[in-house]
Amino acid sequence: MLRMPLGRFASFRLKTPAREEPVVLDAPADRPLLVVGLGNPDDEYGRTRHNVGAWLVAMLAQRHHVTLKREGRMSTGRANIQGRPLHLARPRSYYNEAGGPVAAELRRLKAAPSQL
Repeated sequence: MLRMPLGRFASFRLKTPAREEPVVLDAPADRPLLVVGLGNPDDEYGRTRHNVGAWLVAMLAQRHHVTLKREGRMSTGRANIQGRPLHLARPRSYYNEAGGPVAAELRRLKAAPSQL
């Protein structure tokens, strides 16, 4: 299980009930899943809850020795985690403007929405 220090966010509670069943992925196992971590690029927002997705992608990249490189409006890298290929990505845009870069990355990878 992935653990990270939450600091002041430790008191946040899930607003949805935990899933009882494992998530079933529609994408074929040989096609990489696109894991996108949203965040904000400025230091002003660096330690806010809006960057949790970006922290997760950075942590996955570090743990699996992946270097994220600039690809257009994203920082991307590939990892193989538990036998499943993953394409890790962090938009280089603000949190609320990430839709365009994510859609462009899906097109670039020729990935179906079920792979996101």
